[in-house]
Amino acid sequence: MNYYPAQRVGNYRLIRLLAQSRLAEVYLGEHVDLKMQAAIKILRTRLTTNNQESFLTEARSISSLSHPNIVRVLEAGVEGNMPFLVMTYTHYDTLRQCYPAGTRVPQERILSYAQQIAAALQYAHDQKLIHRDVRPENMLLGPDNSVLLTDFDLTLTSQSSFSQSMQDMMGTVIYRAPEHLKGQPCPASDQYALGIVIYEWLSGDVPFHGSFTEIANQHMFTPPQPLHEKIPEILPAIEEVVQIALAKEPKWRFANMRAFAHALEQASKLDQPPLEARTFYVNLSSPLNGKIDSVAHSVAEEKHRQTRPDSSTTPPPSLLMGQQVNRQRPPSSYPPIWRRILLVTLALLVTISGIGGLVYYTARHPTLPQTQNTSTSQVRLTAQAQTAQARGTTNTNVEATAEASATAEAEVTATAESNLYAEATQGTPIIDEALSQNIGNQWDENTSSRNERCTFTGGAYHIIEPQPGYTYPCFANGSTFSNFAFQVQMTIIKGDVGGLVFFADSAHTHYCASILNNEGNFAFFCYVNSSSSFTVPSNSVVGQKSPQPNLLTVIVHNNRVSLYVNKQYVGSIVLSLFSSGGEIGMVAYDIKQPTEVAFSHAQVWSL
Repeated sequence: MNYYPAQRVGNYRLIRLLAQSRLAEVYLGEHVDLKMQAAIKILRTRLTTNNQESFLTEARSISSLSHPNIVRVLEAGVEGNMPFLVMTYTHYDTLRQCYPAGTRVPQERILSYAQQIAAALQYAHDQKLIHRDVRPENMLLGPDNSVLLTDFDLTLTSQSSFSQSMQDMMGTVIYRAPEHLKGQPCPASDQYALGIVIYEWLSGDVPFHGSFTEIANQHMFTPPQPLHEKIPEILPAIEEVVQIALAKEPKWRFANMRAFAHALEQASKLDQPPLEARTFYVNLSSPLNGKIDSVAHSVAEEKHRQTRPDSSTTPPPSLLMGQQVNRQRPPSSYPPIWRRILLVTLALLVTISGIGGLVYYTARHPTLPQTQNTSTSQVRLTAQAQTAQARGTTNTNVEATAEASATAEAEVTATAESNLYAEATQGTPIIDEALSQNIGNQWDENTSSRNERCTFTGGAYHIIEPQPGYTYPCFANGSTFSNFAFQVQMTIIKGDVGGLVFFADSAHTHYCASILNNEGNFAFFCYVNSSSSFTVPSNSVVGQKSPQPNLLTVIVHNNRVSLYVNKQYVGSIVLSLFSSGGEIGMVAYDIKQPTEVAFSHAQVWSL
């Protein structure tokens, strides 16, 4: 670079060098007429006539950004075929200078920094701009712990950076998303980068090490080391949020930066119990056009499941679809797994951001089963509401803003999830059965002592549960699935509830189910270790009333579950408890009347 102090670039006189790299030099400059100081970034590249206009167009877009957490670009130009940017000058240190590599950042600071950076990135994404270089070196720490995001990566710089040395690229590759490394950055790439930054702040270490090529390959193919292995005391919900942000595929991350920041905030607020208590976290807002009206409280005493054919279970508590369940005590030959009652408590938090409330509840055990992981089990159900009502304020402007925000966010989520459905179900299925007979997937065919049945009749697979207060699941035995899409058409011929079952172990002591009742209400349910159940209710009608058929679909990829009814997105869940996958099947629930459900056209796609 041939620029020195006292030289002039555009309308600015260069005073002194502030920083430099092989890509650019940054000078303190002063406007020759206004005597206003600014930071002048001169890029180390020569522009042709053709790409000068492209540079100026992109620079103008960045200069239009006006956000309290973004350093302003005041103007841009080309001097002797060399591009430069004029930015607001600040004397603040970067977060890398404040927290050198290997330093752990206090959790409350992490939350504050992450929220500010996410807000800046969300604003930029709303303006159709991607940062593409999110890392501590490009974050400035101002007064009162305010954070300013700087150095949006220009397309010009990204393209020319491949000619730079691998050593110069090391600082950026650490935070680069898999799709960004492929030359296809998107807004979710910034989320991934911020996820790496938060991982580093929490643990004091980045997740991947090695040469440029080794780190790039790890971004592509290697999961990061679980945070709880580095920080045993980490809140499980926080680890889960970071894990989602670091998903290899953009579609498996949060819908946007706002959702990421909200999830991190809620996870940080949780008063989580010690590891001897099993906890499930559910981020819930009502699917489709409904809204959450109430959250039930229920007390349930579960029975121990026996071997088949008497494999029915008591149904989930009365929070299922808001109906009361006439609970039957199991026969005396079925000893309860606990001597005390399982108390399931649900608490709802609704925020004016429209993202939804965080529901959490805990099932405490006298002792944990040996099969339980040392980390707390977690579940999160995320479903973006299409409408939201701001609560706790009479300010109609705030309410309108909240509703508009929720609506826009729902549209983004719905589009992404619709694309996911189309993508997951477009190939050739590995299972494609009419379910008119038991062809080759070892579907259960049996009758229990209570006359519960799994049977092929009338050209469909029927599950019959005549016993009030019980459920009856039927499985495709012998085949397990981890990353898959599972779809079945279901008709409730009579009675209460039916649905899909997945993540079942070979002994059928645990499974999860996506279910509908006869009014078309949706809910999600898991039965864990023959002793505890947890349920996510929904008061919204998303399916057709019986006896009309409904198409139920479950898409599972890397612990994330996306749920659909009649090809419409209902919600998404992250289930770390069932990471090894499991068997699939169907289920009938008899809440208060004998239930018979018919299933047809089962399809499974491998993902």
